[in-house]
Amino acid sequence: MSKQVITYTGRVNSKIPDMTVRQQLINAVFLMMLGGALWGYSANGFAIVSDSAVGKKTIASFMVNFARFIEWPASAFDAPDSPFEICIIGEDPLKGVLDKKVGKKKVKKRSFTIDRLASVDIERIKQCHIVFISQSEFGKVSEIANALTGFPVLTVSDVDGFAKSGGMIGLVGVGRKVKMQINKTRISKANLKASEKLLKIGS
Repeated sequence: MSKQVITYTGRVNSKIPDMTVRQQLINAVFLMMLGGALWGYSANGFAIVSDSAVGKKTIASFMVNFARFIEWPASAFDAPDSPFEICIIGEDPLKGVLDKKVGKKKVKKRSFTIDRLASVDIERIKQCHIVFISQSEFGKVSEIANALTGFPVLTVSDVDGFAKSGGMIGLVGVGRKVKMQINKTRISKANLKASEKLLKIGS
């Protein structure tokens, strides 16, 4: 795949009725952050994103901001103000970092909760909205992905080949850069809708 060059002006579109100006600006900033992180990362050549302190912060930012760029069906929540449930499976490389990033933030009027699962519990995972699968669960990616088929659960990981193994969004360190790989088929089967702008960034 050739190197992508992303140009985003951050212009606010006042014709979007369901999005406040503040939300549009937040989206613009995140898209520019994605462009910089994916193609201009300045870490010291790491391959596993979560091995780097900067990488951990990047993943934490993505986990929160994916909630802005992915739409879940209403049935995935108990109520209009129910929180986004972020679940970490296996050894947690984001401990403290993700908690700080989440804080008291709200996206689409929803706050966030974080649940850390030491082992794979499929029935519990089906209740999550965003799942990060850690390196410790490398050999269970396909098992988890297949078990979640048809459930509105966004799976994210920096495990090598994650998207090709059935995961939805893989974050991969390539030299001094971080590449985002998106499995559009899996996202669609989960009844999730990703922003076109987000899909254009991923490979």
